[in-house]
Amino acid sequence: MRLAGQVSALWQLVGSAGAGRPWRVLPDGSGDLLLRLDPLGGGPPTVTLVGAMRSAQVVPLSGPQRLLGVRLRPGAMGSCLGIAARSVTDAELPLAELGAPWGTLAEQLAGAGHGHLGPLWEHLARVPSPPPEVMALLTAMGQSTAPSVARFAQGCGVGVRRLERLFAYHVGITPKEQLMQLRVRRLLAAAAGGAPDGWAALAVRHGFFDQAHLIHEVRRFTGLTPGAWLSQISKPAGAEGG
Repeated sequence: MRLAGQVSALWQLVGSAGAGRPWRVLPDGSGDLLLRLDPLGGGPPTVTLVGAMRSAQVVPLSGPQRLLGVRLRPGAMGSCLGIAARSVTDAELPLAELGAPWGTLAEQLAGAGHGHLGPLWEHLARVPSPPPEVMALLTAMGQSTAPSVARFAQGCGVGVRRLERLFAYHVGITPKEQLMQLRVRRLLAAAAGGAPDGWAALAVRHGFFDQAHLIHEVRRFTGLTPGAWLSQISKPAGAEGG
C-alpha cells in the first residue's frame, strides 16, 4: 500500500513526558490526524483533525498521555479530506464533523483501539494525488533559492491566481505564508547552530528586510522573540511541525 504521497510521518506521545511543560508545535504546512487512545478524564478514544497552522500552537502536557498522530504531507489535505484544506486552517475539530466518509472512519478508528490504523490506510490508498503543480511548487519552495510564485507559474504555464487558489485549497495556507514559514525555519536552524555575526546579518542572509522584520516574523511564527526561542530550545522541550 503506497502512502508516501499522503503521509509524511507517524508519531506518538506516551506517558507523562514533559508533564507541566508546554509542547510548542511549529507550523510547516502539514495537517495531523490525532487518535487519543486514553483521553484525559476517561471515556472512549477520540479522533480529531488539526489543520495547517499559521503560527505556533502551545499544547499543555499534564497528566498521562497516549496520543497517536498521522502527519499528512503538505499538499495532501485537500485530496485526503475531500474539502478545501483552507476551511480547517488553524482549527482542531472532531474528525466526524467532516461528514461522510469521515464519520464512519472515525468510529472505526476509535472502536479498533490500540492504534490500529488499517481503516485509515485503506482510505488514504484510494484518494487521488494532489495536483502536480502544487506538489512541484512545494518541492521548489524547499530549495534554498526558491523561485517566486509568479516565476514558477510562468515556467509551468499556469496562471498565478489559479496556482494560488489550488495551493490554498490543498495546503490550507497561501504560497506566501508557506515560503515565510520555510524561511523562518531555515533562520532558526542557522541560529541554533551558532550565529557569531548576530541577528542583523542573519536577517540579510535569509531574505528579511532587516532585524525588525526578522523579529516580527519569528514572533508570529513561534510566539516568542528570537532570543526567547533560543533559550527554550536549549532546554529539553518539544518543537515539532504541524
